[in-house]
Amino acid sequence: MKVAVTGASGFVGRQVVAHLDQAGLPVVLLRHGTSTDRPIRESRRLPRPDEPDDEFATALAGVSAIVHCAGLTNAAADTPEAAYFQANAQLTERLALAAERSGSKRFILLSSIRAVAAAGFDGTITPDMTPAPDDSYGRSKLAGEQAAERAFAAQPGQLTVLRLPPVYGAGMKGNLQRLMRLADTPFPLPLGGVEARRSLVGAQSVGEIAAALLTRPPTRRTIYLIGDREPATLWQILGAFRDGLGRPRRLPAIPGQVFAALAGASSGIRALSVNQICDVGALTEDGLPVRTESTAGLRKAAEAWVSAGRPKS
Repeated sequence: MKVAVTGASGFVGRQVVAHLDQAGLPVVLLRHGTSTDRPIRESRRLPRPDEPDDEFATALAGVSAIVHCAGLTNAAADTPEAAYFQANAQLTERLALAAERSGSKRFILLSSIRAVAAAGFDGTITPDMTPAPDDSYGRSKLAGEQAAERAFAAQPGQLTVLRLPPVYGAGMKGNLQRLMRLADTPFPLPLGGVEARRSLVGAQSVGEIAAALLTRPPTRRTIYLIGDREPATLWQILGAFRDGLGRPRRLPAIPGQVFAALAGASSGIRALSVNQICDVGALTEDGLPVRTESTAGLRKAAEAWVSAGRPKS
């Protein structure tokens, strides 16, 4: 089985490629531009969403599966919604249609919990919950999922959607990177009493799951929620980062009434007080790999950041 991977040079895509290699599956890199950093690996051009069908057929010729990791995330606040939809929905649709037309190709789409749950959602996120995205990123990821489902309507067993929570690991970005930078300050962080729990997942785990799905027959499910088995509280996340950074924890508890008042005045602080837990029961039922907890991985990510010289991006 030859596997085409988009976004292979990205934070998660690199782990997908590494685990496909470990599983003995030949990989074809689909890239928007040309590169010479991996001359021993087959690389093809990834067409733009507005290019002819023939270009997509050429990109997927001879491959038996596609893992679609590429997308637009962690973009600037003023990024227009059209840019998200072009990268996350239109490209997904064109790839899925090309895969379906060329035969029974497996298609794994890396999506996000933001496709169904807003940043302020409080509760357990399940595969069958009613989608309620509230930003451009989430709406575009949901549109990408729906486009892929339409493309594979006649053979749904060939499509798997992996909805990811925040992903940690060396080179992580987004909110987890911002929290790590916050933890790298010498000041006490009075968040030790914030018990809200969040599901997280390591980039390595995503790679493991993608490889496992492609080395066994298709499952009966289309959508999986991805996450470590044990969600982490905010103080556990910050504590793990400070451990990896070599800083004292210094996470005193803020009085509940004070935190409630701050949360009422700031949407950013309010978002820290909600639970967002991924129901990963389907992974366990289908024998797919699930790691136990996140703190060891968060600590290692902080250690790697320090070893790299605390890069700014």
